[in-house]
Amino acid sequence: MSEQPSPVGRGQRFRLRHASFRSVSLATLLLLVGFGLELGGQQKSGLSGAGPVVKGTPDDPLRDPREAHLRHVKQLTFGGQNAEAYFSYDGQRLIFQSTREPYKCDQIFIMNADGSQQLQITNLGGASFAPYFFPDSRRIIVASNYQSPGTSEFELYAVDRDGSKLEPITFTGGFNAFPQFSPDGKRLVFASNRNAKQPHEVNIFLADWVE
Repeated sequence: MSEQPSPVGRGQRFRLRHASFRSVSLATLLLLVGFGLELGGQQKSGLSGAGPVVKGTPDDPLRDPREAHLRHVKQLTFGGQNAEAYFSYDGQRLIFQSTREPYKCDQIFIMNADGSQQLQITNLGGASFAPYFFPDSRRIIVASNYQSPGTSEFELYAVDRDGSKLEPITFTGGFNAFPQFSPDGKRLVFASNRNAKQPHEVNIFLADWVE
């Protein structure tokens, strides 16, 4: 594991500090398996059909009574495939990925925390997924393969929450995804297959974020 920062992005924006953790996180593995490794986003859905019918309580009809830690379950999206929702740091908005008509692959949407005012952020030629807010809640970092649609060549991009000012963050090729900032905005963690020593190896990387 290297302790010396090395440039991996544009100029001094992005400096790698730690790399080559051999075991990828369970959450990342589950997400990759859940997507069926269909990282191109144009493949058929892996969902088999409608979900189970939940018979909740009169005051909480969407909560399964066995769910001891959940209360007041509210559905925010209807139709399509919607996933990976994350709160903005101020708690006012949610960012999420969605495959819905007329789009055949994931694009990024934003909405208020109550599900209202759903707005599309990306309209790129490939798939965009794994969105996460910057700590200022005004920008978003996301993985996209729009420069190589239908492939697993994903890079990280920053974009304003109105969809403007798309900026590439990584330039290595291969798979770079699942970015998350530390609360103070000084560190970025993400998954990547850069420098992989064997097929299908994905490691966790931590980088300094420099404005």
